[in-house]
Amino acid sequence: MKLLTATRILILASAAVRQGLAAATQGISEDVYSRLVKMATISQAAYADLCNIPATINTVGKIYNADMDINGWVLRDDSHQEIITVFRGTGSDKNIQLDTNYTQAPFDTLPQCSSCAKILNPGLR
Repeated sequence: MKLLTATRILILASAAVRQGLAAATQGISEDVYSRLVKMATISQAAYADLCNIPATINTVGKIYNADMDINGWVLRDDSHQEIITVFRGTGSDKNIQLDTNYTQAPFDTLPQCSSCAKILNPGLR
């Protein structure tokens, strides 16, 4: 009898958890979800020269710097009247070296913060 009661409590508790999770995941509309999927697809495509981007998006130009191995694209989405700029993330040893090369410097543009410092990446100057 005690086992049966414990089982019922577990079943009810798991049902309540599922309902709570379902309520928490219902927070965005289908339109927002579609846009997130579209932008994730574009971000992923940046690693493969923009293959599989949505048909409504046209490539306007490519951004490339051989010295730093930076790759990016400027895209145009006429259906949403948007300009999209996408950069490939770290993709080579050269990128890793650039991404991890930082120097701390004084941060003078915010007078309220006398002890603040900013991080400089000397490779991006």
